[in-house]
Amino acid sequence: MFFILFRFLLVLTIVFFLIYFLIVVIVPENHTFIQERLGRYYRTLSPGIYVNIPIVDRISYKLSKKEQSLSIKNLKCESSDGVEFLIDSIFVFQVQDPFKAVYETENYTESILSEVKSHVITEIHNHYSDEIFARRYGMNQSVVKHIGERAKNWGIKIIRFEIQEIKRETKIT
Repeated sequence: MFFILFRFLLVLTIVFFLIYFLIVVIVPENHTFIQERLGRYYRTLSPGIYVNIPIVDRISYKLSKKEQSLSIKNLKCESSDGVEFLIDSIFVFQVQDPFKAVYETENYTESILSEVKSHVITEIHNHYSDEIFARRYGMNQSVVKHIGERAKNWGIKIIRFEIQEIKRETKIT
């Protein structure tokens, strides 16, 4: 009798764990999951508990809705009068539309990073070397405005951008 009860409880426990780990999906707070059914987009899961049909459904992407920051170290730029600078900066962004962030670009962080780098290089090149330190705040605002417009296509909101340090590159000749 004991062994029959033990086997029943063991089978029940195994079935419970299989259901929990294969079927039940729990999305934590400040996260969003993208669920695909048979390889195609099915729905976006906001925080809560959901049912996932094994083999048919899968969670393909897990995104954070929190503010995320990326830093750019030693970005080499040249001013319009030929002086080279090394720029250290940081920018903060947030995923607003998970569908666009996942399906409109291959890697949204790399896309934003390359856009920011190219715009900073352009901004530095548009000024003379003696203006760059004085125009730092204006360059920050320009990057937020320009990249913010591009990032909306990817479902991303640019919160802020800040040039942390500007160093003149020293060359020994």
